[in-house]
Amino acid sequence: MLATFYGNKKMESPTSQQQSNLLDLGEARIQKLISQASSPNGYEREAAVTAIKRLNAPQLLPTLIRRANDWVSSVSMRATEALTCLLRTENQAFFIEVLPDIFHLAQCGRRDHSQLIAAVLEFLLGESQKHSLIGAISHPNPKISSIAFHLSTKHSLVSKKELLSLAIKSENIAVVRAAAQLINEVDDEGFLLLSQELIWHKCSAVSSRAIKRLNLLTPKEIEKLSADLIFNRSAEIRTIARSHLAQCGVDVLSLYRNELNYSAAPLYKRRVALIGICETASEKSLNDLTQASISPEPSLRSLAITRLVKLLGDKGRYIAIVGIFDESPKVARESAIAFIKQGLQCSVEELLQLTRLGKSPNRFDVAMFLAEKGNKWDHIIFLLELIQRQIGEDDLIRENYTRWHTNYNRRQTQPTKQQLVQLQDIQLKDETLTNELAQILKIF
Repeated sequence: MLATFYGNKKMESPTSQQQSNLLDLGEARIQKLISQASSPNGYEREAAVTAIKRLNAPQLLPTLIRRANDWVSSVSMRATEALTCLLRTENQAFFIEVLPDIFHLAQCGRRDHSQLIAAVLEFLLGESQKHSLIGAISHPNPKISSIAFHLSTKHSLVSKKELLSLAIKSENIAVVRAAAQLINEVDDEGFLLLSQELIWHKCSAVSSRAIKRLNLLTPKEIEKLSADLIFNRSAEIRTIARSHLAQCGVDVLSLYRNELNYSAAPLYKRRVALIGICETASEKSLNDLTQASISPEPSLRSLAITRLVKLLGDKGRYIAIVGIFDESPKVARESAIAFIKQGLQCSVEELLQLTRLGKSPNRFDVAMFLAEKGNKWDHIIFLLELIQRQIGEDDLIRENYTRWHTNYNRRQTQPTKQQLVQLQDIQLKDETLTNELAQILKIF
């Protein structure tokens, strides 16, 4: 349905005279009519709808729309007549507010509402009312703004340049993304007028389409814009910008390296520069990543270590271990995730060293994560060693110990001889744990 697709700009709200109509009718009277229109008695509903028609109260449009789909045909007919009578210029703002409900009638099967919907559409698309519909593209209600944008596009209420200018300012992302489709349809002159706004738009769907039309600018303008856009957070936009710079004969790799090594540059830009180096020439990025892995900035270190581990595979194990022992919680966490993604595993001794020697405040959580994702039997040995040596929070360790037993049958890995020896060597003071360990060892 139309209401699933579109909008945003400020529309006219009902005039103070119209707003006062509700008070003129009397709050008690209005509430009585609303209540009567929902009565289980069909005669009462019909009487309420007839009264609303006579009072000319656009504030009660939602009630009339519900009754237009009433199961009693006479009530439905009266409500449809009342709605048709309210199609006046002074009521246009009220009809904008109920647009989703009007279009919802198309999905209601009790009656054929096509004529009513067509009448409302014809009214809103009229010369006097279309400006309210265009303005509704900026409506805060996403359903209303979406419908307004769709109708404005379908019936060409304004030029594509004006429509695009309005839609990209919308807070409704559905409208913004739909408006991006218009970028290629706007004439060259219109695009040039909106180019800066489109190219630097926060929605990548808009900016990426706009960048593809950079050929309308002069070579110097293209080069200047592309030199900035290669640091965009969107990978698609960076790729397009790099292709423009390559056509201009610019060394993109040098631009990225200059920004990465410029310590006064914004951190996000240095991160993007490092990502850009990997995207541009991954085989030449090893030295840059190695240098960034010892940067004083945790954000750069975590990115560099993650990329290095991915690039080197098994050879990146040492680098990942260094990251896991890092003082920054972010670096330790990201390194641990990269470590697991590469199918690497920590030994029990390495995990115990991490709990004792790790510099990060979350080193214990990282060790637990690595143990759980690693070998099944190394995991239980690690937990029992912690209990035996009284390292860490006892409640957290026992919670992980319980979870290990719960998940015991999910992995059919058998313990090695060395692991069995390690389990036999563990001496526990807790009798319950000792008995449980004995039960495990009895199987093997």
